[in-house]
Amino acid sequence: MDLDKIGSKTVAITGGGDGIGAALAVHYSQLGYHVSISGRTEEKLKSVCKSCELNKGSVSYAVVDVTDIAQLSNWLHTLDRTADLTLVIANAGVTNGLQETERLEELKDIHQLLSINLLGAINTLHIASTLFLAKGEGQMAAISSLASFFGFAGSPSYCASKAGLRIYCESLKRNLAGTSVSLTTIFPGYVDTNMAEKVDASKPFQLERGKAAAIIASAISKKKSEWGFPYLLWLGVRLMSLLPNSIKHRIANFFDYHVKPQ
Repeated sequence: MDLDKIGSKTVAITGGGDGIGAALAVHYSQLGYHVSISGRTEEKLKSVCKSCELNKGSVSYAVVDVTDIAQLSNWLHTLDRTADLTLVIANAGVTNGLQETERLEELKDIHQLLSINLLGAINTLHIASTLFLAKGEGQMAAISSLASFFGFAGSPSYCASKAGLRIYCESLKRNLAGTSVSLTTIFPGYVDTNMAEKVDASKPFQLERGKAAAIIASAISKKKSEWGFPYLLWLGVRLMSLLPNSIKHRIANFFDYHVKPQ
């Protein structure tokens, strides 16, 4: 699509080729936004674009690695120059973890996950914040996780990445106070995505991805500071995080999980 011809409000979504990001792309295209998605795999991005176009949606894509600051900055700055960029969603993420017989993750896997889930999200939010502060307004959202409130044994680096993002967003919101730039932190539980399929667990209250996208979009439109779902599970993990460690760890044993053999 020729970005010079875009006239509608634009939402930029990282990690838009699959899972929650793809569902968000379809949802926002149905609302009349121009949707620009980014990711590392062009075929996946093209597939999502086709889904949006079937619903008469306006959509474009860019092959972007969120760990590459120059690539990411060029994509967002181009959208800001050529379209009415109003919302940036830092969604890109991966998961890994331990199988039931393992005790430690590989260091290379930890570094890769943190570079995408934490540093990639920070890259996105920092560039978007700079753009929106310069233009005087804008909205951002970051996809964290309910796993950010507790360190589950089966996914140490994933929990750490999402907890780090949660705290970064808390700090960034304080720095944005008094401006017309807002940030919503989202804490999803299990959603029926390829990422969740890797997890070997009971997956309580798992949501269909389209419903998850609608919940996320609603929270963003209301400019909520944060929102988690399913709501009762969000409330439960927040309360659990306040308990003494001896009690908290015993409760967590019932919800712990591992990853399936690849």
